[in-house]
Amino acid sequence: MNVRTIQTDEYEGLATFLATQVEADPADLWMRRFTMWWDENPAMDETVPRGWMIEDDDHEVAGFLGNIPVPFWVDGKDALARAASSWYVRSEVRGVLGLQLNIAYSRQKDADLFIRTTPNELVQAMLPRLGFTRIPFPAGGREYLSVFDYGGAAALYGASPGAGGTKRTLSSIARGPLSAVSPYLRKKNGVAPGAWEVCTGCGEEFDALWEAHRTPGTASVARDAKTLEWLYFSETVAGKRMVVACRDDEGALNGYCAFDLLTPYGAGVRVLLLRDAFLPDRASARTAVAAGKALAEEKKAATVAFWPASPEMEEVLRAETTTSRPIDYSYFYRWGRAGPAGLLPSTVDPDRGTL
Repeated sequence: MNVRTIQTDEYEGLATFLATQVEADPADLWMRRFTMWWDENPAMDETVPRGWMIEDDDHEVAGFLGNIPVPFWVDGKDALARAASSWYVRSEVRGVLGLQLNIAYSRQKDADLFIRTTPNELVQAMLPRLGFTRIPFPAGGREYLSVFDYGGAAALYGASPGAGGTKRTLSSIARGPLSAVSPYLRKKNGVAPGAWEVCTGCGEEFDALWEAHRTPGTASVARDAKTLEWLYFSETVAGKRMVVACRDDEGALNGYCAFDLLTPYGAGVRVLLLRDAFLPDRASARTAVAAGKALAEEKKAATVAFWPASPEMEEVLRAETTTSRPIDYSYFYRWGRAGPAGLLPSTVDPDRGTL
């Protein structure tokens, strides 16, 4: 067996392997992911490895780790981060060879920043030994929820991983009555928001907003129009992603955010999740929260989940949402050629946002 970089003509074999590792994700979904990660990626060139694979003695795939180049902005300069994604290995090679995939990723000499946003527990234990730091995310450690269908929320709870038979039975019994009383329990907007619309592309006004509000000493995913088009409107995510443009009283863009409409756990219940937000002030944050609630109601989602993109947004969420719960996304990073700077993470940072 040996560890080597991935070639462009190996997508189908890799997709077939990964479909055996993740039962809910068929091979065609992995092929679409590869297209977004590498073929449609504006930061991709042939000097960047697509990732690494373990090839067994029969030339079959025995392990995989993807490598996604991500445009970043670090303290006033353009930079290129490398996001690792989807570490899977066959059970018989879960030892030194499996770890070599992560070591190969961490040894990229031309990376400005390394980010790991979906590591499993084994990788989380290993990353500090490779020089990675865990950043608390979201700020404040809480996710805020607006609930529109309490019965649907109960069904999600019953279908979630780890829920036992008793919880599933009770949530099934409670679903009908809770859904019936839900209209009387909804929390209305306390303050009138600004105007907003769902947009179908990112133009020059997105560039202008980004240039006007970049903060020295910080690092974040690049927010130029070209990068946003890739993150928001690539074919792989277009079917589930809604991008909201927030407007001030004069109609100018003053913030934006992206939501994903999902049906998790096979429960047949829709949820709306905030994926990304660039909301420089309280007014834009208030508009974004109102837009998320309106879209959830329009799309018949049981809940909409937000995370605070700023202290101002957290104040809005405390006032305008139904409840909150503790949450901690596993966001690890390590500086390469760039930094250090104050990292401003987002769940759209691959690979949460591109899956």
